[in-house]
Parts: sequence; C-alpha cells; structure tokens
Amino acid sequence: MSGALFTALAALALALQDAPPQDPPQTEQAVAGREAELEGYCSPQRLALTLSELATKYPDFVRVESLGKSVSGAEIPVLTIARLEGESPAERPALLLVASVEADDLFGTELAVSVARSLAAQARREESLAALLGRVVVYLVPCLNVDLRSQAFAALESGSLKLAPRKVDLDRNFPAGWDPLGERSAGPYPLSEPEARALAEFVVARPNIVVCTRWLSKQEERLSGETWPAADQQAHERLCAGLGAQGLEAISRAGGSFLRFAYVERGAFVCALGFPFQRGGPLALPQVAELAGLRRKALASTVALARALPRIEVSAPVVAEIGPGQWAIELELRNSGDLPTSSALATELAVTRAPELEVRGARVVAAALVSDGEARSLAVRGERVALRELGAGERLALRIFVSGEAGAPLRLSALSARGGRAQADAALR
Repeated sequence: MSGALFTALAALALALQDAPPQDPPQTEQAVAGREAELEGYCSPQRLALTLSELATKYPDFVRVESLGKSVSGAEIPVLTIARLEGESPAERPALLLVASVEADDLFGTELAVSVARSLAAQARREESLAALLGRVVVYLVPCLNVDLRSQAFAALESGSLKLAPRKVDLDRNFPAGWDPLGERSAGPYPLSEPEARALAEFVVARPNIVVCTRWLSKQEERLSGETWPAADQQAHERLCAGLGAQGLEAISRAGGSFLRFAYVERGAFVCALGFPFQRGGPLALPQVAELAGLRRKALASTVALARALPRIEVSAPVVAEIGPGQWAIELELRNSGDLPTSSALATELAVTRAPELEVRGARVVAAALVSDGEARSLAVRGERVALRELGAGERLALRIFVSGEAGAPLRLSALSARGGRAQADAALR
C-alpha cells in the first residue's frame, strides 16, 4: 500500500477520533453525513466486535465463522447470511461477495458490514426479504486481506506510515491464468498465500455458489481475444446490465484473479461492480461522508443479485392409474430465476451434479421428458430421475411411471446444486 494511502487513512481516523461532538443541522444531507460518521472505518478490533455483535443480535440470520488464517496467523471472518432455520444453507443457491482484497478496495469492508447488518435487520421486518433469505444464501467475506487492514491501523497508532509492501498480490495468486512472468507479484506458485488458498477451498467446498462478486473503486475497459461460451456471455450481460457492472470482461487480462478463478475453474457467474467516489487526493478511499450512499448502492446490488439466482419450482403433480398398481405422474419443473441452474462452462467442467427428481413413496419404473408432443426417455437411478440443467425461465414437462399401492402418499423433490430444491406432494389415486 502506498504511503499516501496510509496518510489519508490516518487523517481520516484521527478526524473521527478527535473531532468534538456537534449538533449538525437536521438537513437530509447532514443526517446522511452523520450516519456515515457514526460508522466510519473499522479497525481490526472494531471489525471483530461488530461481527460478533451481529451474530449475537441476529442468530436467526447471521453466522460468523473463520474462512482460515492470514499469513500473519490472523483469522479471516466469513459470514453466512440466510434464514438459518430449516433447510441447510449449503443446499440453497448462493451469492459470494469478497471485499478488501487489495489496497484499492479497502473500503469494501465498511460496505460489507453495512450490507450484513441491513439484510439481517430488514429481514426481521420485511417478509419478502425474509422469504428471499429462506431460499438463497449470501456468503460474505468482509475483509480477505486482514493483514493489510491491521498494518494500516498499526501504522496509525505508531505514527509511522512506513510499511514493507507485501511481495505477493492476492488477486494474482489464484490458479486461473496465473502468470509469474507477466506478473511479478503473482507469487512463487498458485495459492501460495494462505488467504487465497482459504478462499479457493471455500468456493470448491460449496458447489451451490452461483455468483461471485467484488466491489471495486473503478472499472477499466478490458478487452481480449478470449472466447467464452455464448450462453455464458449472454447470461453475464443480463446479470450485469441492470447494475452497471462488468461480467466476463472483468476477468480478461486478469491472470490469477479471484473472479477469473471463480468462473474458469468453478463455472460461477462473476460480477465486478464499480463504486466511483470523490477521493481525498489520488487515493482509492472515499470520504466518510460518502459511505452512506455507497452502502445503499452495495445493499441494493446485493439484493438484486440474490433475487437473480436460479430457483427451481415444481408444479402440482397429476396422477393417473394406468393399470393394477401402475401409475403415471405428470408434472412440470420451472427455473423462475434470471440465471440458469448452471453456466455452460460449469456443465462442461462437471463441477456440479445435474438436477434430479427424487420420488419417495413408490418405485420409479421409467421417466420421460415431454416436449412438442414427443417423449424422450430419461435415466433412472433408483428413486431418482436424471434431468438436465434449466435455463433462466425454462420449463421441463415430465412424465414419471411408478408402481405402488393405491392411496400411498408421494413426495416428489427436484434437486439442483445451484438451483436449490423444491417439492410437491401427491397420492396414488
């Protein structure tokens, strides 16, 4: 981090600590500014305390765990924001937001904490948001580069702003386009840094992650000759257009970056959202008074991305007897989300299991996909029928043949790693 950056951070923190209390004019602008000043920037100690308070105050919506440890041995927090009762969050479509990876997105920690607090508080009051958090999960890493923040505040306390720069750039240390020749700061090998390794392991262990996003202080036009699957390009364009964000273009020429890893290695959709602001000089830090507006943008974009996640739905089954103990069941599956249940690249890489329909209460004999009056046989594995990925808004008409006793209750469950699950009940009659 540049000395100028620490100078700005020092001045900012000192102003917050030493400014005498005043009664500001009760204008809309003054109220917004006071709200921002009350929050300010989080020291490492304050960040840990704030996250602990959130988990204690909202145990039904916030869980704080450790992503891993930094190079200095400090814990890296990760938040799970969801309605925690009922179905496991690991079985719901997920959005992963990673903040404070580099010096120029240091401000992301303050936005992340505000988003976590706002989501939990509003979910207590608004049933629509509570319902959203009941079917999706938001994973939030408020500060990946915890050592950077610790060094900044340690320098502030000591009065010395001279720091030894880190030799490895975390956002060039991921195993996707890793380039030690083109990027001297890429590290001795991919995932050599414990922070990058912990984040990569987190993503690999959670195949339900659909979208990965970062908040950046600026967006640069990045063009390249890389060719991505057309379906994925179109999905990214739809996802990012309404937010003014960048999708696949954000990972072009970004060898070893986290977002490139998320898409190229895991097939997750990616979104880089720019947060332009007035800088105190040539620095990538907003003034405290600007944080309120940036927080609102961060919250709105997070909710929009969460609502865009794929969502599997099942229609009411229609059951008909076709012979003694033999039954035909017709039903429809639908993806009501704005994203497909898998990117084309994720399907190609086979990083997730394709959707299935599970039938409980009867023995599955055969199954077919019905389209344009024609039926195409589907593979049956015990009580599960193998399906395919569903595009945004796509419907699948299914016909399932089962054997069972008249009156037996049925439960049909659609299961998708990145589309969630849905179920419908019926009876053989």
